[in-house]
Amino acid sequence: MRHTSWMAVVVALLASGAAAAVGGTRIEGAISAIDVESQQLVVANTTVQVTEQTVIKQNGQTIPFENLAVGMTVAACGTMQDGLLVANRITVKQCQAAGGGTARMSINGTSQQPRVRPLSPAEQDGLLFMREEEKLARDVYLTLAAQWQSAIFANIAASEQTHMSSILTLLTRYNVPDPVAGMGVGEFATEHFQTLYTDLVALGSQSLINALTVGATIEEIDIVDLFDRLEDVTHQDIQRVYQNLERGSENHLRAFVGQLASRGVTYEPQYLDPEFYQQIIGG
Repeated sequence: MRHTSWMAVVVALLASGAAAAVGGTRIEGAISAIDVESQQLVVANTTVQVTEQTVIKQNGQTIPFENLAVGMTVAACGTMQDGLLVANRITVKQCQAAGGGTARMSINGTSQQPRVRPLSPAEQDGLLFMREEEKLARDVYLTLAAQWQSAIFANIAASEQTHMSSILTLLTRYNVPDPVAGMGVGEFATEHFQTLYTDLVALGSQSLINALTVGATIEEIDIVDLFDRLEDVTHQDIQRVYQNLERGSENHLRAFVGQLASRGVTYEPQYLDPEFYQQIIGG
């Protein structure tokens, strides 16, 4: 009897799932165009709208919208609204090389070149600044890692490299030259960051406590600068990257402060509002 009852539940669940599927729309095909600013794709001649609720999966892992590329074969499920498929789920089936020619976006039946809205001067300045600031963090940590043989510096330097790559992706997308292209560790395009690197490495070389304090200070400055730059941003892709970087800097700040605390040192915030700082450390 228990088996009969259990089977009935399963059948009911399958039936409800099937009914839900019938009510939605599913398309599959290669991505022929991507509009980064509007978060839209063209798949099988259908414009697919991606929202904050859209789950994008590849090989069982959730990936960001920025990982999608023209030529990928995807299955998109959702509902049709005003001629768009508003996706609740996109699954990457396989990755294919993009074909020849220029990708075009089909919106409301009209074929257009993919739109990339130009950056404002403030947005461009912000990307250039943050590219160097993330390099500053990486280079200081790499240098201090070599001196103190402490894993925290090497680990966070690797994370800062990811941050640098995220900014470089935006610079490339908007055709902005990379200010630190070809530069090695400790080399910077502007005197401001060159001086900061020299001063921070000199301070961090005096003791391990000083080195950890330098790390916490860098992360504080990074958080402040990211919030400042966010005020000038109108492009959603830049906003998302800055927010991700800010969350990463909060994690790094907690790590450095934790290392100092384990050595009996209490770090006092120098740039962040004390209440906000405590929220970060408590997080």
